[in-house]
Amino acid sequence: MANFQLRQFHFFKRETLEDLPDAFKQPGLLLASNGGGLVFVADATGTIHIVNRAFIVRSFVAVVGEAAGTRITQMHHIHQARTLLTVEENVSAEGAGSRPVVRLWPVDKLLRQTDVQPVGVRFQMPTATPHPLTAVAATPSVGQVALGFAGGHVVLVRGSILKGKSTKQRTLHVAAEPITNLHFVADGAGGLRTTLFATTTAQTLAFDTSGGRSGGGADDSVAVLEERGCAIGCSLVGDADELIVARDEAIYFYTADGRGPCFAFDAPKVLLRR
Repeated sequence: MANFQLRQFHFFKRETLEDLPDAFKQPGLLLASNGGGLVFVADATGTIHIVNRAFIVRSFVAVVGEAAGTRITQMHHIHQARTLLTVEENVSAEGAGSRPVVRLWPVDKLLRQTDVQPVGVRFQMPTATPHPLTAVAATPSVGQVALGFAGGHVVLVRGSILKGKSTKQRTLHVAAEPITNLHFVADGAGGLRTTLFATTTAQTLAFDTSGGRSGGGADDSVAVLEERGCAIGCSLVGDADELIVARDEAIYFYTADGRGPCFAFDAPKVLLRR
């Protein structure tokens, strides 16, 4: 491995805050997400704290009456729909094999009300033995939600998901390795083409999910972009709607048609963020 030096870039003015909100001081913070001028922080008690630019905090309990050991394991803000997506799983030894729960929370209502009810994403587990949900993604309108499992399944749910109405489910792919990341991109003329990028620990994949077809078997629309994948959290979608993947030797760029340029940067990568 090549030698490298860490460098500090001063892109922003630094301001020292005298007193942070209590939401940032708790020892059991698990996850954070942001969007729409807000920061969302989830703690080990199942409470989510919403912090605005003035550091005013509004909190709500997202995990109520669940079995001991249930935690929020993933949290993503969907900007266009002003919706917060959460995943709950039982991480205790007793809860091994339990079914994950995916919920959608209307952010504007959370900021005004105290008794907001989420919308559950209805789906069937792709296998008889439940596997951890390792990746999740939604289109900007939440007309499609993709679920990736440690068992290698990629499941697509489509329909009036935000309204809690009936949905259609399809298994897009069954990989030999765990699914590590999922990302939707709308491209083409007028954004009519929807591509789902997926990574496993050994592959980088793309699926065209634009059609309304609900039948068909797994693997009938997958494009293998490269026989290498990446770790959880080591990919994102860039400003040009390309998939960006971080591996130890370089940063790679992909479109639905294949791999593009790369930037050599030989160093361990554990997280990629914009």
